[in-house]
Amino acid sequence: MPPSERKETCEKRITRYRNLKSLRRDEPTNHLDLKTKDIFQNALLSYTGTVVIVSHNRFFLDHLVHRVIEIRDCRRWRTVLPAWS
Repeated sequence: MPPSERKETCEKRITRYRNLKSLRRDEPTNHLDLKTKDIFQNALLSYTGTVVIVSHNRFFLDHLVHRVIEIRDCRRWRTVLPAWS
């Protein structure tokens, strides 16, 4: 899919979700190339609701989230601020 179509598709999906109060995404960047990750990240940054993301992509998280809640053994283990090393 050409980059222009990927951008349009991503923007359409985010526009469709604008009226929702929250979004939940599990590993949303696994299948995206770098350019599409940037488009997706910018679309999420403009989203005004709550976003819950499960991701191992720390670069993506560092530029997107304000707080990380780590879950272990089905319980909240700790809450940390981004910018970990």
